[in-house]
Amino acid sequence: MEYQKTENMTFSERIKDMEMQTNETEDDILAYIKAQKGH
Repeated sequence: MEYQKTENMTFSERIKDMEMQTNETEDDILAYIKAQKGH
């Protein structure tokens, strides 16, 4: 994933961008982010 362009994006814009790139739902992405922060 390209992190350069995400630095200026809001959180919801990042979620939408991730949805387009991964074809996952927002719930899936939020669960993934929570799992990452748990480490």
